[in-house]
Amino acid sequence: MITEVGDVKLIELTKEYLAVSCDSLGAIGEKKLDKVKVPTEWVGRVLSRVALMELIALRINPMLVVNTLSNELEPTGNKIITGIKRELKTIDLDPNTSLTGSFEYNILTEETAAGVTALGTIKKYPELGLGYEGMNFYLLGIPKVGNEVNLQDEDLADLPSVNELSKISEVKEIIPVGSKGIRAEAKVLANRSNLIPKFLKNVSEDLLIKSAGPSTCVIFTTDNDGIQIVRELANTYNKPVLHLGQFVKEF
Repeated sequence: MITEVGDVKLIELTKEYLAVSCDSLGAIGEKKLDKVKVPTEWVGRVLSRVALMELIALRINPMLVVNTLSNELEPTGNKIITGIKRELKTIDLDPNTSLTGSFEYNILTEETAAGVTALGTIKKYPELGLGYEGMNFYLLGIPKVGNEVNLQDEDLADLPSVNELSKISEVKEIIPVGSKGIRAEAKVLANRSNLIPKFLKNVSEDLLIKSAGPSTCVIFTTDNDGIQIVRELANTYNKPVLHLGQFVKEF
């Protein structure tokens, strides 16, 4: 049986679930015809970060990343792979065993194009719909997009910080924010519990509708005890945490 949670497919096996997530991009890189110029290694880092974060947010253990590169190995392919390896190491995955894939062997390309598929396993189906009326939801990281995205920027959620967030039992659910923005993903999270998100008055509309690009922030739910633990984690990783609001039945 195959089911879906957000952008993650879950395949029921005999004793566990196999989870699959993916991401892709094109015309972003250092090649002649690329529309957005960024270092090629950045491409590999962003692709793998997005796909892996989807799994980690559901407390799925990543085990393998598959790169599907539409460029020649030298120089573009190897630079993308270097970026992927760098992200894998941040969550203690060994690239020698946790990375495979393919690239374009025959044609010299003039535009960057690449995809990544991440696979992981989980013993039980992810726990969803854990919200209740009055439950608080928060933001880790700040939404950024396009030229705002600097992977060294401590304002961005990253794999190590989200991985540690997922280990806190008081944190009930996590959802990465991408191009749809905070408001849309908060609705998804609340709807799992048949609730709606009520945002605090000091949270600006501009923040709520802004694209978060390559999962530059995540929304999470927790109680009053949990947020203290999260703030300690955020301080350790120098990540911003913002109280967004509460789940309600109606307003």
